[in-house]
Amino acid sequence: MTNWRAALLVAVFGAGGSSLCANETEFAEQVDLNAARLMAVQHDGQVKTFDSYARSVLKFINASREFRSRDAVHTYLDMMLRPEHYANQNLIYIKKPFTRKEIVASIRARVPVEQREGVISDEEMDRIIDDGLVSTRFLDDPTVVSVMAFLERDVMRTGKEIQAIHSARNLAEPGALARIWRIIPPPGGGPLDPWMVGLQVWDAPSSGVPQDSIHSGIDSRRPEPIPGMSEETRAALSQCWADLQGGWREQDAERVTRALGTMAGGLETIAPSLYPSIGRRTLEHWYYRNHKLTPTWIVYLAAVAFLLMAIVYRWPWTRRVGLGLFAIALCIHTGAIGIRWYLAGRIPNSNMFEAIIASVWFGAVVAVVLEIVFRKSVLRNVSALCASACAVIALMAGNFLPVQLNSDIGVVMPVLDRVIWLYIHTNMVIASYCLIGCAAVSSALYIVFRILKSWVPAESLRVLFDGSGGGPTAALAGGGAMVIAGGPQSDSLADSLADSPADPLAEQRRAGLARICDGATMVFIGLSFVTLWTGIILGAVWADVSWGRPWGWDPKEVFALNTWIIYLILVHVRMKVRDKALWTAILSLVGFCVMLFNWIAVNFVIVGLHSYA
Repeated sequence: MTNWRAALLVAVFGAGGSSLCANETEFAEQVDLNAARLMAVQHDGQVKTFDSYARSVLKFINASREFRSRDAVHTYLDMMLRPEHYANQNLIYIKKPFTRKEIVASIRARVPVEQREGVISDEEMDRIIDDGLVSTRFLDDPTVVSVMAFLERDVMRTGKEIQAIHSARNLAEPGALARIWRIIPPPGGGPLDPWMVGLQVWDAPSSGVPQDSIHSGIDSRRPEPIPGMSEETRAALSQCWADLQGGWREQDAERVTRALGTMAGGLETIAPSLYPSIGRRTLEHWYYRNHKLTPTWIVYLAAVAFLLMAIVYRWPWTRRVGLGLFAIALCIHTGAIGIRWYLAGRIPNSNMFEAIIASVWFGAVVAVVLEIVFRKSVLRNVSALCASACAVIALMAGNFLPVQLNSDIGVVMPVLDRVIWLYIHTNMVIASYCLIGCAAVSSALYIVFRILKSWVPAESLRVLFDGSGGGPTAALAGGGAMVIAGGPQSDSLADSLADSPADPLAEQRRAGLARICDGATMVFIGLSFVTLWTGIILGAVWADVSWGRPWGWDPKEVFALNTWIIYLILVHVRMKVRDKALWTAILSLVGFCVMLFNWIAVNFVIVGLHSYA
């Protein structure tokens, strides 16, 4: 383990109420957990590496950013093999500030001031409100148990959060961690058979483990014989477990490293057909260690900067650099989706993280097509710019909010698995969401440039916005299809383009940013209008096939329809109003906000058939 990881462990453990002694720090630096990281573990019906498994389990105990910075494998093994080290630590994280305040307020209402001491002292409860961290001793206090039972009955406000705290408390037990650590494939079994936990196999006595309540559940017993497993294999695994326990408790890095290496090699030989290849496990570990390639947002952001300069200043070299960066980012993005598809064994669109990553990928692919179509048009560069901006936001969310978006690879619910409608309906809807986002970007650019023109009375800025041809800022009178086909435009724009139809830079100078942004907005609105409506119709067909009715007034269905209605209104308003570009931009942003409400609030707050609430 590197020095920075050891320093991080010292800081985190010290903040939790105890500190690492010199021997423990040396152990953290010297122990080699690479063999353990690549062990295969079956979890939730899926086989994954121990490293990604440990991260997915520990987030249910503590989802705070500080805790997630720990080495998940080291923490998992330490909590399982040295639970006394965590008995008094503020380990469990209460996520919602409202729930923290409700718990503390209820305790203070029940306990007089003079009786508040220990884990329920006023100082301790003030700290809990601030950082949300509690110990198992706090949760086991009789007063806290009574308060939690009362708050759990409030289903609408605190019930779900209290249940999550109970689950975290139970999972923090060393016995619980040992009982779900399924690292042994069944000899002669099939891919659907459950793997075995170590306690079903090894029979060596615990090495120096105290016989008390804290360590209950990890003591080795003489298990039943395992069909298909030789006594030699069983004895070897049992010895590895004994060495691991003893070495970890004695902080003997060499002994632990040797035990984990021998155990990892032995596990691969029990059922080779069920054990994933080393290449697949290494790829999964690399994918997770690199944050699922979500830092690609940095490349997209660089592309945004150069493409924006290409649109505003019309410098040819900025266009080449911007499109080059956009292409690099899209290639990395495509690789990330391909890797996830391979690891999951299905198309990656089943959870919120996968949906937003796939959505902006669809938007980027559409942008590539539009850039080819518009390569000699005034609208060139805008599609790549808008798609890059949406990708920046989505990938930043995936990078900095992995727990909230459930970024771990999981299995699809059986009712959805291998259903063709999941691939068609879902992909159509999430693709339309990114196109709506692209329309919002071009609309926002229009409004920003228009405000700047009003605030800064510079002739150069007016020409940049209105174009050298002058004329109203209403921009294009037609829709997106007319823009693509070169159809009817406002008279001033048509006249200005007639002189030099073959020179895109000259066209851009004559057209101005107002017409360019408005034209791009209409292209994206036209595409999103069609794709969202198609997705809604296909969803109704799927609902009729699955539930016997095409429409159930589920919140997600209602707000998807509301989003489409906003754009339906936009199309009709554009036909009537004088300042077409301004109203198009405003209604485009309104539709984008409704879409975001549908994708975020409805998913995480409002309970429904399509939500995660």
